[in-house]
Amino acid sequence: MSQSEVRIQGVNLKLKKQLPYALREAIYGIGHSTAKKICEKLELPLMTKVLELSDEQVRALTLEIDNYIVEGELRNLVKLQKKKLIDRRTYRGTRHLMGLPINSRTRTNARTCKRLRGSRRVILDFNKTKKK
Repeated sequence: MSQSEVRIQGVNLKLKKQLPYALREAIYGIGHSTAKKICEKLELPLMTKVLELSDEQVRALTLEIDNYIVEGELRNLVKLQKKKLIDRRTYRGTRHLMGLPINSRTRTNARTCKRLRGSRRVILDFNKTKKK
């Protein structure tokens, strides 16, 4: 049965794409391997287009994706982890705060970070003691 739109986790999937590609393109937190696992668990062929899914298959897909941490919940989790690093004043935290690359060569690479760094430069005062 064809549908006008398929909504999972508050996100519309593109109807003309194959299911694994549509899942990983639309839903934050689902990548290549997770999309394949979901299709195999639900016994859906990988070549199936989103348009060709029945209502029962869409419901099963929604229930299966609910088992994963995706979209807003995952974004909040990542944001909290970054905040924790910044609060602890770790090396990675200060790099996040200054808008610099975390684990890469910065002499010749990382042009995007260097370009953005000028507009949101943060000055860190390491001599200031933290209140307990």
